[in-house]
Amino acid sequence: MKILLVDDEKMALEDLKYGVLQALQNLHLGTPALYATTSWKEALELADTVAFNIAFLDISMPGKNGLELGKELSDKIQNLNLIYVSAYDEYAVRANKLHISGYLMKPADIDSIVEELKHLRYEVEEKPVEAAFKVRCFGNFEVFYEDKPIHFRRQKTKELFAYLIDKNGAASTADEICHAIFEKKDNDVSHKNTLRVLAMELKQILTAHGLKAAYTHTRNAYSIRPELIECDYFRYLNGEKELYQGKYMEQYEKWAYI
Repeated sequence: MKILLVDDEKMALEDLKYGVLQALQNLHLGTPALYATTSWKEALELADTVAFNIAFLDISMPGKNGLELGKELSDKIQNLNLIYVSAYDEYAVRANKLHISGYLMKPADIDSIVEELKHLRYEVEEKPVEAAFKVRCFGNFEVFYEDKPIHFRRQKTKELFAYLIDKNGAASTADEICHAIFEKKDNDVSHKNTLRVLAMELKQILTAHGLKAAYTHTRNAYSIRPELIECDYFRYLNGEKELYQGKYMEQYEKWAYI
């Protein structure tokens, strides 16, 4: 199941993401491929490569409102279930004329999301698809593509990726990363220069495997987007506690722990 969440307010997006994941867990529907964005432009770009089954769209957004976005997404994806989310009920009539699947009032509670997922306009046919790119955190940290280990030219690049995975989407500064992954703790200029090289290699690896959007680097902040990466640690955080088998990132125990 592939689900798109769009809301221009970051906090509202996080609340919606939590609610959808809990609703899916209540319905025993497993872990979806969940894509969350505050940008309608990014949503349209994602729809060019991802055949979403369900889209939860905020209606009141600058630049392009959710009704307009929903129409464009439906033009790209056949049988897309549109579920609108709004703080106002005045849009309900207009939304229903677009043959939507559902309408939620903010803040959307878990029970309401469950009901919408139970009564989708278009049935979602579940076909188990294995992600080609996978990250394993329990036991030694390893990264695979089509079940084959990915080669990192520098082991510190692999450790940088592990560190960003451990942060689960939270941004880290260069100082924080250098303090964690380098043996010396002085965070000197040479370490920061090395970090730039490692970050470039990581970006190249992810881009080569179709995950360019999963890595984010601003002026002094590094992060990954968990919703774009298949990882046992993220699934564990979403409730699949049985995945906790073996030590967590065993080779990086000096900074990795849960």
